[in-house]
Amino acid sequence: MAVRRVGQGPSGLVYILIVFVFLFLTTLGLSILFYSQREESAKKATEAQQKLEQFATSRELVEPETVRMLGLAKENGRTLLRDLQTERENLIRLITGSGEGSIEQARQALKESGIVDKPVTEAMKPLLADLKKANDRIAQLEGQIEARKNELTTLKNQYEQAQSEGEQKITELNTRIDKYQGDYNAYQKDVDAQRADIAKRLEDSQSRAAAEIRQRDNEIKRLENELTKASLRIKELISTITKDTPKVPDASQQADGRVVSVNPDDNLVYINLGQTDHLVLGMTFEVFDADRGVQVDELGDLRGKASIEVVDMDAVTATCRIARSSYSRPVLAEDLIANIVYDKDRRYKFYVFGDFDLDGDGKATLADHDQVQNLITKWGGDVIDPRDRERRLTALLGKDVASKNILPLDTDFVIVGEEPELPQPVPPGTRDPQVIKAAIQAKQKWDAYIQLRNEANSLSVPIISQNRFLALIGYYKNKL
Repeated sequence: MAVRRVGQGPSGLVYILIVFVFLFLTTLGLSILFYSQREESAKKATEAQQKLEQFATSRELVEPETVRMLGLAKENGRTLLRDLQTERENLIRLITGSGEGSIEQARQALKESGIVDKPVTEAMKPLLADLKKANDRIAQLEGQIEARKNELTTLKNQYEQAQSEGEQKITELNTRIDKYQGDYNAYQKDVDAQRADIAKRLEDSQSRAAAEIRQRDNEIKRLENELTKASLRIKELISTITKDTPKVPDASQQADGRVVSVNPDDNLVYINLGQTDHLVLGMTFEVFDADRGVQVDELGDLRGKASIEVVDMDAVTATCRIARSSYSRPVLAEDLIANIVYDKDRRYKFYVFGDFDLDGDGKATLADHDQVQNLITKWGGDVIDPRDRERRLTALLGKDVASKNILPLDTDFVIVGEEPELPQPVPPGTRDPQVIKAAIQAKQKWDAYIQLRNEANSLSVPIISQNRFLALIGYYKNKL
């Protein structure tokens, strides 16, 4: 007989199907849940990887130096970031002295200290070398100090010994002083007696001297009266001599020659002076109208109508180039020519004083002074040499009088450059030696100028200013 199996009917299949569906749904839900969690984990892992790469890449994490630094951080119980931050702070503190700030600020501090684009250790080498030298110097000085201490100890011992010996000598000196004091008291008595005798003699001498002084004062008054009378007599004689003496012509207004003929086409003139008249090539003359004569005012503004320069000559005549002329007043035959330095029959003596401005740039210089002297010598004049002047004045007047005079008696002309400025007094309280020296020099120059003018006037020596001198030698612009 056949046995019926349980669960082989339709209801068993349903149960199985229900269980299968339940398991499928459960699995599906778990799968969905797991997938969701996996996506979330993957997202978090990605975010974590991105955050990690902000600090270091995967390759950098496995480099030996990174592994070594991680190991050191782990040994110190800190993270690698904390170790790096600590190292950064220590580095900035080492450079700037403070752990605050940035690497860029530390780099700027290094630049300000002179360390640019080179390792700090390399930049520190000169400093370390200087430090070593300083330490060596300190050690040397300490040795010297120790030596000085030893010397001081020796000197102290010597001082104590000398002090002991000095006390002994002082005792001996006190004994000698007591003896000298007795001798001095006895000597003082003799001195007092002699002093009284000298005072009496002095009183007698003063009485005799007062009488002699009164007698000499009376003699001086008598001599002064005689001197006053003699001075008045000298003035009367000088006045008489002046009236009877004919007036000497002014040499500065005398013509030296004349124009023989004119060649206007070649801008040349011919004059009646030549080699036998001691003429010199390059010499210049001022040309004046024959009816007007040689006339130049003090400032040199009213000068001749032309300036000529000697360019060729024979024995008795010379050819001259017209260097300056006026269309309204041409050079004509028989016009007069003059150069204050030149004279065919004699050599004039010139005293040149001060600085000159020949080029008209407003700067008077000693070089232009020398140039004026050179022109005078070249054109037949004599410049008075200071040493020769002093020698001749000394022979004539004596050394004391000669030292107070400037002009020799045979001076013909005084040529004066720019007049020195009137010196101003030094302001009260001035201590600058340069200012004081300049004021003294200005005063000396002014006094010499005034003395020169006074001597020239007393000797009737013509004083020729720079401008008048240049006009009287036929000077023209760019000549020198």
